[in-house]
Amino acid sequence: MDITPQLEIDYRTEPLEQGDVFVLATDGVYESVDSAYIAGLLNALESDFGDLDGVATAMNEELIWCESTDNLTVQIVRIERLPQSGPEELHTRLNEFPCTPILDAHAEFDGNTIVRKLNGSSRSHLYLTVDNPTSTLVVIKAP
Repeated sequence: MDITPQLEIDYRTEPLEQGDVFVLATDGVYESVDSAYIAGLLNALESDFGDLDGVATAMNEELIWCESTDNLTVQIVRIERLPQSGPEELHTRLNEFPCTPILDAHAEFDGNTIVRKLNGSSRSHLYLTVDNPTSTLVVIKAP
């Protein structure tokens, strides 16, 4: 199998409502079973929706029997609250915050010391940094 440096981002915008439930899954899950099967599992486990981690674990345990040879990762997210403001106000508020400046080696940023830039594009920059409190190497992605 060849790995290419190409990345295709797949996204979609949907209106949200309080109580909405989203199932985020790797291709090992959704290529092993169809969406009706996953919906059936969720419906069967609906009484356990207070414990979303438990539901995801139960789904993974059930999916193991499908004999997928790929990663079986499931995360379930429930929308519990939404902001009172509409999307227009949120967009306006986001534009009030300044963008992160281009950071140079040895610069301090949000409790980290920049070691070096790993990658940069017109959309974001990746930096190798040291988390100052723990002296751990971490990667930060900044817009």
